Amino acid sequence: MMVDITLEGLTKQFGKTTAVKDLNLKIKEKEFLVLLGPSGCGKTTTLRMIAGLEVPTKGRIYFADKDVTYLHPKKRKVAMVFQNYALFPHMTAYENISFPLRIEKRPKEEIKKKVKEIAGLLGIEYLLDKKPGMISGGEAQRVALGRAIIKEPEVFLMDEPLSNVDAKLRVFIRGELKKLQKDLQITTVYVTHDQVEAMALADKVAVLNKGELQQVAKPLELYHSPLTSFVGGFIGTLPMNFIECSVVERNGKLLFDSGYFSINAPDMSNTLINKITSSEVQIGVRPEGAVVNGEDKGDFNASLVSLEPLGTETIVTVELQGKPFRVRASADFRAKIGDKISIKIDKQRMYVFNKRTDKRIYPNT
Repeated sequence: MMVDITLEGLTKQFGKTTAVKDLNLKIKEKEFLVLLGPSGCGKTTTLRMIAGLEVPTKGRIYFADKDVTYLHPKKRKVAMVFQNYALFPHMTAYENISFPLRIEKRPKEEIKKKVKEIAGLLGIEYLLDKKPGMISGGEAQRVALGRAIIKEPEVFLMDEPLSNVDAKLRVFIRGELKKLQKDLQITTVYVTHDQVEAMALADKVAVLNKGELQQVAKPLELYHSPLTSFVGGFIGTLPMNFIECSVVERNGKLLFDSGYFSINAPDMSNTLINKITSSEVQIGVRPEGAVVNGEDKGDFNASLVSLEPLGTETIVTVELQGKPFRVRASADFRAKIGDKISIKIDKQRMYVFNKRTDKRIYPNT
């Protein structure tokens, strides 16, 4: 049976430290949801509460309509895969995979058939006679997955399962993992701090920061429509650029004054007048939301501090307000470090965040 998972007002405190605060989240059956955030944001604690390894301080956990908040882990029908694989070093891959069934004293022929099926599914038939010390990290991870799958769980819980796999193999296993989850149609909750991994794997991503849910959405929605400046800055292979500004009104129009330059955004005026509660805002600009303007008619000029030619494009970095400001330029862009560069911001691709609350003001939420 496939299940959905509901977290209602989930809170976990360790002494005076609140690891997870009032988390409300619905994970649909068969969905691949990634819990994403920096170290210490509460994602692993959330996963452990779903598994039953931690008891919530407050709140409830439901599998389908069943309250499992205080149910013993063994009775939850979950399978957990850790970053360190947690394989028994003295057992072969066959013995590791079959371990959950042997504990249940299943018939030998049934166990043999199930292990063969799962090894075929994961492409690890050749490993079955080998012990963990004789196989690679990627192979060990697939053995750990096999041991989880053989339990026929209703929920998969994965805690940074690819962090010990080298970068090239990680990309391959990522694809295999996503295909496997879709084939098995098991509700999956996956923890990572790697936003590229989250974007590649997830049906939906729940972004956490300091124990609080910032946003839950499909990967591309997170990228194009972040609700907070934290999400805007955390999602993206190149971080969003932020400019600290004051809101000033001149001749009936709103301007964003950074101290270095002002941006006139008349099409935003009505929205901003109604929603701004403070004169301090942050403008968010993704690297593709600005262009290097060779005619010196941009919104501001700044000194070039680095140039990264990547073949298909060049990443141009200038310094603004003492911070790097990155722009994606054409592959043939040429300049010297220290040159003055003119940058123009695309007003239609610009975000405005309330500096005090961190929440997006524009575009409309």
